[in-house]
Amino acid sequence: MSAKLQEKLDKNKCDKFINALKKDIIYRQQGDNGVKFIGKKVVDIKIDGDQRLFTNILHSNEQGELLIHFDHQGNHNDVIKFAGEHHLEFHQDSL
Repeated sequence: MSAKLQEKLDKNKCDKFINALKKDIIYRQQGDNGVKFIGKKVVDIKIDGDQRLFTNILHSNEQGELLIHFDHQGNHNDVIKFAGEHHLEFHQDSL
């Protein structure tokens, strides 16, 4: 989660997003809280109804682990609009 989003969210919401991140990726498209890939456009994480963090930029480290750095906040409509304007980007990071 970006530092900017962490500053913007209260501790309770931040903790809920972190707990949702600890779950596996959700493969159902609707209803469940957790991390979801929206087509080949966006990765979002949903908590408490319609609160979401999302991004289109994915990183992998030298061990091949997927790292997701959420840098946008919004609701379902914000994610759909963002997905219409972006596609997933993959970056290989050497730390």
